Amino acid sequence: MKHSKHITLFIAMVGFFLITSQIDATYSNSLDNAQYPIICESELGPLPKNLSFREEVDVNSDGRIDIIADNSWGVRALYINCGNDQYYCAILCKKVLSMNSDKKNGWHSIYIIHDNIIIDGQLYKYTHLLLEHEKDGKEFNFDILIEHDGISYNIPFPYCKSLGIYAPRYRFDPGVQIAEKNTIQKVKVLDYEYKKNSYCHIITENQFSYGILGVDFTDINRDGILDAILYYKDPHGTGQVLFGGLLLNDGSNNFIFVTEMILGSFTKDYPLKSQDIIINGKRFTAIVYKLPIDIRYDKFDKRDQYDLYIYQPELKEFIHLPALPGKDRSTFVPLDQKKFEDIVNPPLLRKDPSRISKTDEVAILKLVEDYENTLIKAINNNDFPLVEKYLTPGSNLYKAQKDLVANLSKKGIQEKLIDYKVEKIETSDQANVYKVYVFEKIGIKRPGKPEFTASEFRWVYTVVLDNGKYTLSEISKWDGG
Repeated sequence: MKHSKHITLFIAMVGFFLITSQIDATYSNSLDNAQYPIICESELGPLPKNLSFREEVDVNSDGRIDIIADNSWGVRALYINCGNDQYYCAILCKKVLSMNSDKKNGWHSIYIIHDNIIIDGQLYKYTHLLLEHEKDGKEFNFDILIEHDGISYNIPFPYCKSLGIYAPRYRFDPGVQIAEKNTIQKVKVLDYEYKKNSYCHIITENQFSYGILGVDFTDINRDGILDAILYYKDPHGTGQVLFGGLLLNDGSNNFIFVTEMILGSFTKDYPLKSQDIIINGKRFTAIVYKLPIDIRYDKFDKRDQYDLYIYQPELKEFIHLPALPGKDRSTFVPLDQKKFEDIVNPPLLRKDPSRISKTDEVAILKLVEDYENTLIKAINNNDFPLVEKYLTPGSNLYKAQKDLVANLSKKGIQEKLIDYKVEKIETSDQANVYKVYVFEKIGIKRPGKPEFTASEFRWVYTVVLDNGKYTLSEISKWDGG
């Protein structure tokens, strides 16, 4: 969780190239007549004036000339030509940006050397934790190749959606032995993954320039496995404020950064341990401490206020909640009741169509469109691989549609898509799982029959988001209500 002042200071560093206009747009790709969705609220307009460098390329194979350019303030950008002298700024970065020769989904991959990058208005940042900016004691850049998935360019590593930043994976140095104990333990060396299977050493003693104070290991979410806490100072302020980065152990001594906590003066000792607490009669695991009043930034300016970082097991996150003490040391009263309810029943897990984000909605609509069209092609050509990339591997729907393609082809049945409509999208009681209600009108032509006969269907599809990819996993009948 980023604190508001910390966020403001960070955004000021990159704000000079953030886009401020907020317009949704789509444009037609003449290659396959598909609608390419602009998946964020961003700017659609003419090219900026006084571009200091411009490379003319057809990035998305639609016959229009797109532009890779340097803006006069030194930021590189990819502008997608949407026709009528209108361009969409798809990517911004501060260093190298160039088109690669390979293609995916008709789009060229983009090669980038960067620290910060903005794709479709979303900020991605490698160097979130201070120690990530060094490799073996030396500052270094990251060079990556980003591919297009038919909806957007995607960074080829996981990132923390709640923060909108890269969530690095950490692991123990093979020579470091950690015993499972109840007490906090210290290590001097930790590895972190900056690319897949590429790790850098973190030697905490050598991080004085960033004020790294150490790495503690303790079971902060009470699952019986040691997690990690990194302590470091704010580089954008006076350097007098201490932060704690919480990293959860996935069970194999790999750690994923989940939350940043502001702790106060770095001269004080803040051993972070979790405890059982009760709020409104509900029991939680939480880290509890009091933030010094002189650096408190939230609206609850109370000297007896406690800061709770409550563990939400379904989301696997620690969520900050200010609270007042109750009748004993384990009981607290939330100062923000709505936020407390969001912890108990997170919006992501509610069955509420209004909770679907714009990004999820557009991605799911694109998935259903591709699935509806390619399933017909797969049936008519007895070519299941055409549609399998839209299905969750090993799922019930994957197996059912594989059999369906084979059986209908064997019977000589041909189909055509007359119409379909996504009626609604809902979240489910599981994180990153959605229910999609679809009306379908399919033309079916049987052997020996001269014409297609129209049939109507109503299905509920289950969509799963895993590692940045949306796929269909289940299907059931829907009465249309």
